[in-house]
Amino acid sequence: MQSRTMTRVLGVLVLATSFASASVAASGCATGEELLAYPVDASSSMPNDEDHTIPDASGTKRDAGKTDAGKDAATKDAGGIDWGTPRPSGPPTGSDCTKVGEEYENTCGQCGIQIALCLDGKVGAYGPCRNEKLGLGNCIPGTSSASACGYCGTKITACRNDCTWTETTCKGQVIASDRCMPGDIEQRVADCEDGEKRTFACTDTCTWGTPSSCIPSP
Repeated sequence: MQSRTMTRVLGVLVLATSFASASVAASGCATGEELLAYPVDASSSMPNDEDHTIPDASGTKRDAGKTDAGKDAATKDAGGIDWGTPRPSGPPTGSDCTKVGEEYENTCGQCGIQIALCLDGKVGAYGPCRNEKLGLGNCIPGTSSASACGYCGTKITACRNDCTWTETTCKGQVIASDRCMPGDIEQRVADCEDGEKRTFACTDTCTWGTPSSCIPSP
């Protein structure tokens, strides 16, 4: 009788031990799954700003935040004249074309527009020039002139593609400390006797010319 009781007790202890081990193992697995669901270094999965790209309208990727700076600069020539955006320039009359009835615009006069049509596979003659800008402040694109400015410098006045005037900055000025404006006249004692002065006149090169002899001051 005592032997059977001991056997039952041992069986219960074995079952209890197995159940506890299974619970610990199950708990360990759940903990492991939870850890796998949250990376230790979450920042490693974030994109770097330098690598971040977005597609443009054509589908090509470009760097986010970067602009197409410098496009406007292409309208300026070597002399610094900003001509502005070019106006429409249609194909010459007689050029081949494929779409019958297609219209072509061509700039004329002072920012006017004339129209030609595609007829029988060729660009037809352009019509009259219409809608020109003929105000007092308007001009013919491409015309320009140079004029003096500052201390013997030069600036360019030019008519932009939109038929308005623009000017460059004054360039090539004399930078010497004793520069002067052409036509300026000064009376100086210089090395004259008391009561006498020399006359200095500014030349066309913005420098002082040879002074006069000493003469009595008026």
